[in-house]
Amino acid sequence: MINLHSMFVLLTALLIFLIPIHSYGQNGTEKCENTVITQREHNLNSSSYDIAQVYFYNSKIGWGYGPNGVLLKTTDGGIKWYQQDLLTSDFVLKLCFVNQNVGWACGLNSLLRKTTNGGDTWIVLNLNETININWVDFIDLNMGWVVGDNGIIYSTKDGGATWTQQSSNVSVQLRSVKFVDANHGWICGDNGIILHTTNGGKSWSIQTSNTTTYLWWMDFVDPLHGYVAGGRYTDGSTVFLKTTDGGETWLTQIPAYAPLFSVNFINPDTGWVVGRHGTILKTTDGGDSWITQNYDNLWFSDVYFFNKDTGYVFNPGIDCKLLCTTDGGNSWIVRNIIPEISFTNKLTITDVPNDNGKQVFARWYLSQSPAKLGITKFHIYRYDLGAWTYLFDVPVLEDNVYQVIVPTL
Repeated sequence: MINLHSMFVLLTALLIFLIPIHSYGQNGTEKCENTVITQREHNLNSSSYDIAQVYFYNSKIGWGYGPNGVLLKTTDGGIKWYQQDLLTSDFVLKLCFVNQNVGWACGLNSLLRKTTNGGDTWIVLNLNETININWVDFIDLNMGWVVGDNGIIYSTKDGGATWTQQSSNVSVQLRSVKFVDANHGWICGDNGIILHTTNGGKSWSIQTSNTTTYLWWMDFVDPLHGYVAGGRYTDGSTVFLKTTDGGETWLTQIPAYAPLFSVNFINPDTGWVVGRHGTILKTTDGGDSWITQNYDNLWFSDVYFFNKDTGYVFNPGIDCKLLCTTDGGNSWIVRNIIPEISFTNKLTITDVPNDNGKQVFARWYLSQSPAKLGITKFHIYRYDLGAWTYLFDVPVLEDNVYQVIVPTL
């Protein structure tokens, strides 16, 4: 029986595209070998699936990301995932999409990327400065902001082609940025810092938060109603802040006794906040009271809701879990994030004639040895030729497009 952590590899061999390569057997007779290269190339490494966070554009389309440049995408609400290539090995910290196709990614060591096709390909963007970029936020195809180390703020008006530095007048880590339109935006970060602008970031002012802890995540539903989640790992401190006047005053609420890392409101009254020790809390009165919807003793880094019923909560790590609900968090379905594709470099299939059909060499460069490999309906043998190389016989096949399914058991 296949383990839940098994990965299924769908390898599409384009047998219609054959490149003849001539070589000679031991008896000196010429034989013709045909080499087929698969369409897709992906990495297989256990740390590649250490997912730190998720981002959902809507209830179906989302991404998982984290260390080593890992990026996985789902288009069915987290049931199936497949890999995408961000062209980096750096830690990915945040994604932002303005539609299903156009989005941006940021992370450590000035990691900044843009896609216009839903993440299938990415282009490199440059700030001309080496910093860790903690958050990216765009309000449309052109206007966006990034924040990071030492109070750094950059803005763009052309989708990221060029960037202009803005002055924050602070030197702490800035963790989250949220704009509700081209003028009104907020930033939160370490030491309880909250910044506010009414002119698109040309100038920023400090708002009083009445806390000195880390502020991790900020969410605004309109120019007046905003929410901040925070706390420290080291001392277990927690804070939840709320404003109803655009940040002129921030009210401190403590709905939990654990650090809070993510907050999401769908309107001024209804929202969720998540954090350590299995904390999942829901409010329907703007935070005056909270309903406990905790799950195990996990810690959660992200929460996304799209209406009063449908949402996701994410538990990061190698054994990461995506909690899904369709009843507002009263019950949860747990889904593991396991990509379907799991091979590196190029899969090479070489086939030569045999008595009954074709004999096929298939070579995968895997970063770790599977317990067992099998090919559906075909007999398989293992050979050690400096890589994971397999030899199997197939019946006589006409040139066409065939699929070879290789599960790791």
